[in-house]
This record gives sequence, structure tokens and C-alpha cells, in this order.
Amino acid sequence: MHLPWIREPSRSTDIRHFPPSPDEPLQTTSKIFTRLKNSAEISETENQNKPVTRGQDLRYRGWRRGAFYWACAAIAVFCINFAFTLWATIYSKGREEMTIYEDCSRASKWNSGIHLVINLLSTVLLSASNYCMQCLSAPTRKEVDGAHAKGVWLDIGISSIRNLLCRVMVWIMLGLTSVPLHLFYNSMVYSSIATNDYIGFKFKVVGDLELLENSECINRYFTSIQTSRRNLLLVTSESRRDTGRNSLYEVYNATDIITSIYFLASDIKISDAATSAFDWVCDPIKGVRIPDGTICIESKSQILDNAEIWTVNGYKVQYCLSERAPFKCKLHILLPIGWLVAALNFAKVLLILYTIFTIEQDPLMTMGDAVASFINIKDPTTTTTSIMTVWGIKKNRGFSSTGPIFWKGKEDLWMASARRARPISTFVMLSGALLVMLFLLDWGITAIEYNGANASFHDLVDMGFGRTDPRTIINGMFVNKTMINIILANLPQVVLSLIYLCYNGLFTCMLLGHEWSRFPYQRKGLRVSHARSGAQRSTYFLQLPYRFSLPLMCLSAFLHWAVSQAIFLVAIDIYGDMANGADTEPDQSRYSWTSCGYSPMAIICCMIVVGLMLISVFIFGSLKYKRGMPLVGSCSAAMSGACHAEEFDGVDGNHSAKSKLQWGVVGVNAQGVGRCAFSSKEVTFPEEGKLYA
Repeated sequence: MHLPWIREPSRSTDIRHFPPSPDEPLQTTSKIFTRLKNSAEISETENQNKPVTRGQDLRYRGWRRGAFYWACAAIAVFCINFAFTLWATIYSKGREEMTIYEDCSRASKWNSGIHLVINLLSTVLLSASNYCMQCLSAPTRKEVDGAHAKGVWLDIGISSIRNLLCRVMVWIMLGLTSVPLHLFYNSMVYSSIATNDYIGFKFKVVGDLELLENSECINRYFTSIQTSRRNLLLVTSESRRDTGRNSLYEVYNATDIITSIYFLASDIKISDAATSAFDWVCDPIKGVRIPDGTICIESKSQILDNAEIWTVNGYKVQYCLSERAPFKCKLHILLPIGWLVAALNFAKVLLILYTIFTIEQDPLMTMGDAVASFINIKDPTTTTTSIMTVWGIKKNRGFSSTGPIFWKGKEDLWMASARRARPISTFVMLSGALLVMLFLLDWGITAIEYNGANASFHDLVDMGFGRTDPRTIINGMFVNKTMINIILANLPQVVLSLIYLCYNGLFTCMLLGHEWSRFPYQRKGLRVSHARSGAQRSTYFLQLPYRFSLPLMCLSAFLHWAVSQAIFLVAIDIYGDMANGADTEPDQSRYSWTSCGYSPMAIICCMIVVGLMLISVFIFGSLKYKRGMPLVGSCSAAMSGACHAEEFDGVDGNHSAKSKLQWGVVGVNAQGVGRCAFSSKEVTFPEEGKLYA
């Protein structure tokens, strides 16, 4: 039985089935390959004549095979989503979210990694929807004939809403379950950071203390988000000096050398306070700048270089005794959003399966499908439009015969293959996204400098990629409104989904024109989305080649992830100093605080990627097609006009459609008017200034 999903054996394997006959001279390799080719063609013809069951036809042949694979991918993603959400629901113990306690650095890595996986899975679902939306918008030959009879043409090879009739609701639902998916999916998981107050010790305080050398002590406490340490004792051998009192330091006993340093973790919500909350590390007077004129937060390297002579409030520090903070950061899984994502995913699976099993006929998915159909069954409405372009049809407001046309060998731009609205919308969306990111970066850097911190490139790198930093926390009207902040942080994901669909559609149009323009220069079989026959070739990602479709998918997934690191939810659980034994459990924080944060380096990364995408549009769009074939774009009427060669070459249309074809002049009528068309026979290149119809 013929199994179309199994790849044909390689040549080296086939050679063993055709050994030279003992009574014949030894054949050359070229002769063996010739026999192999003939045998393969006979086998292909036999397989085409075999009856195919409905199940095989729907699942394993042509475009349905691709749709079936995407359905399997969508089902796999649904199983992952459902299992993950069900597991989280079971362990949430009736709450609306599941909380996992982890070490802060590990929680941050888990959060970033989970969002990377989320965006990969979301991109798979978005690509599956895009594939099926193109399948749904592909017209059947009956629909094309009906449109042509009314003087209207349809789009072939691209996703187009103008083709939709009764399938419009399924097409819209596929889109509606795709565009917001990245928004909800990225909102499902977020991490919160634990930060602790701390104070200096009195002698009577007893606890488990760890000895830290000066450099390690500086590293541990030189932060506004204190996740791993609490109370601190600085040990010095110097005698008491009267340094006076101020708002940050208090002397408990005139005879001792203990100074109380009180660090408020809640200062994290005030950017300028957060960036100077640990000035005690640099200088006894809060806000006093060190000699090089920079504030404390910018001077860590200089302090570490002089750790041996580190002084605090005039005392030289010998070492530190530090109390570890047992609390851990949290990874939050929002269960209502998780179930919403699973429901959207399940709906998408049903819509994809509906697409596979309800489209009875083979629609014209690709340019090759259309040409094969028009060659096999002639379209009477386009018999005298062999060199009519899509722009000529638009200019004439139809494709009725206007008489012979002088051929002009014009080198059209790739961009001309798409309707003007498509490149314009793609350009506007990419440019708009770039300008918004540029504005946010400028605003963010200004805010950092306004709060007294430096914003040099080195400082931006030091803030990290997608890392919470008190200098980049946004304070505004939505502070402590968790759900609003989650939506605001992930709203750009919707825009990116729309950009992907526009970008993919534009490149599909340009590459459709590229494949079309090569037929005058190379004889080859048509690339079809249904079962191949003869010299026909199988399609790739419908009209878009793999070398473009796969990088575009990867680019989309990376960009979605990078944006999730550029602007994100900041959730901070603030714990007390525990000097009185309070706050002993991880879920007993004094209070939690939420807002949005941003990462300048992640924004810069997104700007670079979007900028490269914009440049790519201009580079590919400014390329020129080879001089020869008229530009047809995705216009069904213009494609049909190039398929009327039978009256000149005498080849049966069914046989011709399965052969290797080349476009050119197939003959000249009695009036001296030539005809250009696809033909399996020899053709000549059209001549400048001659009439063709």
C-alpha cells in the first residue's frame, strides 16, 4: 500500500533493485539513473491511479498532511498546558494561584526559562493558526470560476479575507484565539522577590551569625533588594569616637561601639530612596558623595578595591557577623489564566480539526495549484490576457479583453507583488513599535538619571537583562494593582502577534512573485499542495519556503520572549527585621508590593531585532524580479491568463500540468499576435515591442 507520509527511498537504495542484466554489457551510472527515473515515474503514475480512502485523503495527503501535523502540535501544546494547570490546581489547595517557594536566583531563572518555553509554545499555536487561516481563505476552483464570471478576481497563495465566504467565522475565531494568546500565556506565571529589613545588633541579641570578610559583606549588603540576608553586626577594634547623631545612625550606649543601622526594605517602592538606602556602606552621612563625585550606588568597585580599610561611621571594620534570611522568593502560577489559556488552546485544536475535515475539495492553496488547475481546465474568461499584470487588471477595473498588448520587459520590485496596504501596514506597525520602544528607553533613562543614578551603557548592562532593579521600577497610578500590572506588562505581546501575521503575509507575497518570475528561465514542475503527480513537486510551508518560514517562527518566539524581559511585573514581598521573632514563615511578609519594571538592555535588544526586521523589509522589497513574466501577485485572473497554451502547443492540459513547465511564447496567430503561456514544449522569450494577447 502506498503510504504518502513515508519518504521515497534514496537513489543508493534503489540501485540495488536494478542490477545490470548478466547478458547485457555493464551499464554506466547515468544509464542506471535513467532507469531509476523512469521506474519512479511509472511508480508515481501507478500510485496516482490507486484509489485513496477518505481517511487517507484527509489526513495524509497534500495540504491536509501539513494541517494534520499542526493539529498534532496544537494537541501536544494543549496536553502540556492542561497537565501543568491541573498539577498546579491540585497543589494550590483551593486557592486561585499556586505558589512555589524557591531561592531567589533560582526563581528568577525558572521564571525566565518558563517564559521562554511559553513563548515557544505560543508561537507554535500562532503558526498553526496562520497555516489554517491561509487554508480557509484559499478559494476552490468553483469559487474562482464564479468570481471570474462576475469580473472579480480572488487571491491565491496568501491569507486573504476577500476570499472568505461561509468560512469567515472559523477564520475570525482562529484569529481571535491566536492574537491574545501571548498576552494571557505570559500573564500566567510570574515571580515575586523577597526583601528584608535589617538593623544593627545590641549585645543582648542572640542569633545564628555567619562571619563575612569585608569584601563579601559589602557584596552581600550593597543592594536595595535584600533577599538573602537580614541583621548585621560590624566588628571593629577601634575605641568609641563621638560622631554625633543623625537620622540614619543612633548610638544605643555611650560606652559601647554598636551603632544601629536601620534599613527599610519598603524603600524599594521609592526609586531615589531605594538607590541610596545602603549609603551606610559608603559614608556615615546619608547622601554624601565620595571623592569622585558619584553617589554610593555607582561606587561599588571603588569600595571593594579598598575593602581592607573599609570604614563605617568613622570605624574601621574588621569583619561582619551576618544573619541569613531563611525566606525564599516565590513563583506564582495564576490558575484562572492557566485554565483560560487551556480553553483557548482546546478551541484552537477543534478549529484546526474542523478545517481539516470540513473542506471537501482541494482548494487552490498555492500558485502551483492554480496554474495546474487552469492548465487542466481552461478558464474562458481569460483567454486573451496572457501578459496582463495585476496592476493592469486593477487599472482597467477588470480583466475583460482589451486587445493585444505590447510586451515591455520590466523589472518589478519584490514589494510590488503585494497590495499597497500590506507593506504599508507592516511598515507602520514595525516603525510604530520601534518609536514606542525608543520613547520608553529615553523615558526610562531620564527617570534613572532623575533619581540620581548614572545611566551610562556600562550602568545599563549592570542592571541586567530582564532583572528587577530599584532604579527601573515604575511608580504610578497602578501600584499594588496586580492584575492591571500583569495586563500592562504583557499588552505588547498582542502587538507582536499582529506584527508576525503582517510580516509573514508580506514575505509570502514577495516570495510568491519570486517563484513566478523564474519560470521563463528554468523548466520545472509545479509546486502543489495536493497529491503530486508526474514532475510536480510538493509544497513547503504552503507558499512560504522553509528557509524563510522557520527563521520567522524562531524570530517571533525570540522577540516575544525578549519583550517579556523588557517590561515585566515587579512583585516584592517585604519582610521585617525579625528582631522580636516575628515574621517567621515565608507567607508572613509585612506586605507585598506590585508594579511594572523595565530592563533597558532588553528594550535595546528588542529595538535591534525590530530594526533589523524593518531593514529586511526594505532590502527584500527593493530587490528586482528577473525581466520576463508579467507581475501577477496573488491575482487569480492574471495567473489564469498565463495558462492558455493548448491551442498552440497541442498538448493535453492534464498531461501538461503534470510535466515540467516553462513560460514563454508558445505561438503566433494569423494576425501576427503572439501568445505567452506555460508549456511543456519549447518556448521562446517574448520580444520587446511585439504584440501579445
